[in-house]
Amino acid sequence: MTRVLRIRSAAGLLLLGIAASPLAGQRVTLSGRSDPTADRRVSALLRRGGYLLITHDTTIPRGDTVGRSVLVAGATLRLDGTVRGDLVGVSSNLFLRPSATVTGDVVNAGGGLYSSEQARLQGDIVDRPLAEYDISRSEGVVAIVGRSPRLPVFQPDGVGGVVLPTYDRVDGLWLRAGGRLRLPRLGTDSIMLRGQAGYRTEVGGLTHLAELTGRRGPGFLTIGHEEVTATNDAWIRSDFKNSLGVLYNGKDYRNYYEAERWFARAGARFASGGWSGEVALLGEREVARSLATGDPWHLLGDSLRFNPPIDPGTIASVGAGADVTWVGRSAAAEIGARTDVAGHVGGGDFAFGRYLIWGDWSMAAIADHALQIYWRAQGPLAGTDSLPRQRWSFVGGSGTLYTFDIAEFTGDRLVFVETRYVIPLPDRLRLPIIGAPDLVFLHTAGMAWTRDSARALEQNVGVELRFFGFSLRAVTNPAHAGRDFEVNVGLSASRGGRRWPFSRFDTAGRRR
Repeated sequence: MTRVLRIRSAAGLLLLGIAASPLAGQRVTLSGRSDPTADRRVSALLRRGGYLLITHDTTIPRGDTVGRSVLVAGATLRLDGTVRGDLVGVSSNLFLRPSATVTGDVVNAGGGLYSSEQARLQGDIVDRPLAEYDISRSEGVVAIVGRSPRLPVFQPDGVGGVVLPTYDRVDGLWLRAGGRLRLPRLGTDSIMLRGQAGYRTEVGGLTHLAELTGRRGPGFLTIGHEEVTATNDAWIRSDFKNSLGVLYNGKDYRNYYEAERWFARAGARFASGGWSGEVALLGEREVARSLATGDPWHLLGDSLRFNPPIDPGTIASVGAGADVTWVGRSAAAEIGARTDVAGHVGGGDFAFGRYLIWGDWSMAAIADHALQIYWRAQGPLAGTDSLPRQRWSFVGGSGTLYTFDIAEFTGDRLVFVETRYVIPLPDRLRLPIIGAPDLVFLHTAGMAWTRDSARALEQNVGVELRFFGFSLRAVTNPAHAGRDFEVNVGLSASRGGRRWPFSRFDTAGRRR
């Protein structure tokens, strides 16, 4: 049975007292651990007190106001009115209708959050639907008990342990399979052993990854070893899109080298309100060698692009990295950074310092439009003249500077900015299966260079019709609009189709 709370002036206060009277003498307790952010927010509300406790399905009608925070425990709340404070649901369903207003934060701890776009939510949204809580009621007490998720003993990677294969001009087809094995905790929250093995049809020989991760609270420690094909250019195109491009016409938007690495990472995850992310200290010893272009089959095109050599040798480095995401009501941002210092300790052949930063900003604009900005920069730290070539990257080609050749500008210094303004077109333009397109205005600017070949930024401007799964794009170089013009059809399965960023610490700083 659904209760209806009607709160209007003096009579409303009386009705509120009647509606809440069965709970007036009840005490709420919290024990156990589940999601750290959800635990913290529920605990903070219980410490403050002064909240309205709802344990039965309830509707707060339009025009009615609850003048304090609300805790919903094991029930469904339909909010058409106003909550002057925080709204916290534990193992509950929160339905926020178009007329709903919440002046504080909205927290979903282990339940469902169903919010209308028209609802006025003035604080942060903390949505933790996978948190697990048990709620029990006894005379005078509502007990909330957090439960850590029960992880299976073995978690396969990909589908049934098989990772989505990649295809490129160096490896050919790279097949990989593996998973994670849960080990005894030994005083930690979890210990996971991850293993993965692979085979490359062009290079031959097996690849592997083995890493051990222990977690306690927000902290983690990972040590591992891998022998893989490495690239610094995964930020330009996703694995899937790059593989399809190579298979179709042999165009590969990455350079590669082979790396054997011992690595360690120690850090912590955090989440508070709309903020989340990771910070870590990093240590790595990498032995690298060049890889040659192979001869994989591709449908169109002739010879494959040359894969440039690196500076073979050992890099022994220490550093730090961070990836921080903020998600608000109508905007979101992500920024990541990494810095490394390499030396001759540990058998290193190179001494240098470098930095790498990346990020994006997405926000709602006029009407249902969206503005998206991505940026990336890298280079040597002060006191370093140049970086070894296994730390270089490039711009040029689809995904960066469309009207230039792939990797036309290459170096250890790089700066790149992409801006997109997205306008969803009306449903009357909807096509069968693929739906209505988005109209995208885009601008890119960037350059990669070395110490002795500094250059001014190049730029492109264009317009794109983006459908589900593919896009039609026209781009020009405004400095030479008469001759540098490109029209093409491509996939839209990469970063361009995502409105909000998602946080995941990634030392490569990929554009996901």
